[in-house]
Amino acid sequence: QKSLCTYSSKMRLQCFAIMAMCLSLHLHAKDVQELLDSMPTHVSRTHALVASISIGTPPQQFRCLLDSGSSDLWVPSTRCRSCHNDRHFHANESSTFAPELVLSPMSGRLAPRAVTVSYGSGQIVGYAAQDTLEFGSIKVKNQSFIIVEEANLPARRSWDGICGLGWRGLSHLRQPLYERLKEQGRRAIFAMIPLGGNRASMSVGELPHN
Repeated sequence: QKSLCTYSSKMRLQCFAIMAMCLSLHLHAKDVQELLDSMPTHVSRTHALVASISIGTPPQQFRCLLDSGSSDLWVPSTRCRSCHNDRHFHANESSTFAPELVLSPMSGRLAPRAVTVSYGSGQIVGYAAQDTLEFGSIKVKNQSFIIVEEANLPARRSWDGICGLGWRGLSHLRQPLYERLKEQGRRAIFAMIPLGGNRASMSVGELPHN
């Protein structure tokens, strides 16, 4: 839990209450398998919750740090030499990728909107864009995210990018993930369920009752 809060956009932020990080659940083997099938995550050596997500068409897979203290989704671009990642997002290989364009005051032409996000232990610089996101079994079209071209973050991380689960007031993008989920009729609830060892699962939209 401390590791998730470390990557907040403001030092005073607290993990929001709906994150059920330490549920005392007695799960049967069938229940565990169903949770793993829905949104499997794992706990890294630094106690961070990491999940696999996909962005683009066809999907490009990334390891995403689930962060309750920020609200932006970002992944490294192929031009980010300071990201220290094995995986990078290839924008030109996605048929659904669309940069967020704004009028440049310097040139008077449309240009990608630059975004800078500061965390408790580093900073990223990139551009706002949209593409299809696959988040567990959930697919979100035109999800806003940041394609990062410069980063100052700890090296030897167990994740490629960050998936912020926080509120709109913390976001540097048009719509954070929870708002897009609400558009699909889901509630803005993210519950983390420990499954033993370094395994965990995330329930989206409701708290598990098993």
